[in-house]
Amino acid sequence: MNPVLIESDFFASLNDAKTWCDQRLRGTSDYSRLRTSELAASHRGIPEPYGQSYASINALVDTRSRLLNTQIASNHTSKRLLCCDVAASEASGASSLASNGYINEFDLPPWDTWVAWMGYHKPAQKDNGFILAFVPPSCKNMVQSGIDANPVECMFWLDAAHRYYRKRFRRVMPKWLAEYAQANAPIQNLS
Repeated sequence: MNPVLIESDFFASLNDAKTWCDQRLRGTSDYSRLRTSELAASHRGIPEPYGQSYASINALVDTRSRLLNTQIASNHTSKRLLCCDVAASEASGASSLASNGYINEFDLPPWDTWVAWMGYHKPAQKDNGFILAFVPPSCKNMVQSGIDANPVECMFWLDAAHRYYRKRFRRVMPKWLAEYAQANAPIQNLS
């Protein structure tokens, strides 16, 4: 059975990720606070949660939801999401260097920012999917530097997905998520 990215679950997880990140950052851009041991511990038997599967992302999301102190979301101006193609990463370290470590050596953002797993459920290929991650406004420039430096384009803004994995990504992206991405894309300056 293929897991389905359910709209209500996605928005609840996005709300939790925003709230969690705001509580951890407390007005700073110290992204090292976004790789907490509380969420790393949600992945039994995995030293760090590298997003190995749909189940591991769900475990992280469930743990974060249980640990939250409040259900009130922060009012962030940025609603763009980072999309990471787990299988496409070559772990070159270029994105990590360019983003000052915000993106790790496996081309993934801090696990505290992860919102959902989107992809195919194939137990033989645990990494056949995409991680969607919230990006705190104070970290957007670091993320953009990481995206720009990545040699295999395995990371991209969700609203720019059409320029990347056209066929593969489109097969797994629900219509409501495509509409969300388009509605939250930055306004292009046409002058």
